[in-house]
Amino acid sequence: MTLFYHVSSSESLCFMCTVTSGLVKLSTTLESALVLRVSGYHQQLFVLDVQVRYLDLKSLDASGQWLARKWMLCQKKKKIALEGLRELGTDDDILREEWSAQLQCILALEKTLESHQSIVRELEHQLISNNNNDITTFNLQLNDAHA
Repeated sequence: MTLFYHVSSSESLCFMCTVTSGLVKLSTTLESALVLRVSGYHQQLFVLDVQVRYLDLKSLDASGQWLARKWMLCQKKKKIALEGLRELGTDDDILREEWSAQLQCILALEKTLESHQSIVRELEHQLISNNNNDITTFNLQLNDAHA
């Protein structure tokens, strides 16, 4: 068995040993780096482009599989929900009215929350700019806005 030492540059080293059956490479990562160093800048760019395209396709495929799984799960849940509604025998018009009432309550709560947040911002701005004369009233207003 013979051991060869090859220096392609000061940074990367490659050790190889020969055996009667052929050449055995001790470091495949260093060997691939050596090949890219020898072949030139444009081949490095080509190899990187090919690797990036491969990873893009792999990512796209994985995203498609994830989306297909989620779609099938949603369809299964929808089927179960529709079967449950059929078993209950409720009228669609009643369900739509209830949904509309819930939606109105949710929107009213969101508007209330937005108004409280704007009041809190105004009070905090007054506190920062020292525009409040009565600290007790200010604290009461701030507590009311947070509640």
